[in-house]
Amino acid sequence: MDTINTRSISFSAVNTINATEAFTDWVSALTDVKARAAIYLRIKRAELGNFGEY
Repeated sequence: MDTINTRSISFSAVNTINATEAFTDWVSALTDVKARAAIYLRIKRAELGNFGEY
């Protein structure tokens, strides 16, 4: 039987995104849950250094 060696890769956020109170209020007021999730996902990707479309 073949064995597969795996290793854990860890990294820390390379960018810090700070939300203003106005932004937090705006996002909290959104009624479209999918839109809110997409915004937070996009911010998380930016924190990790991915500023592209994908």
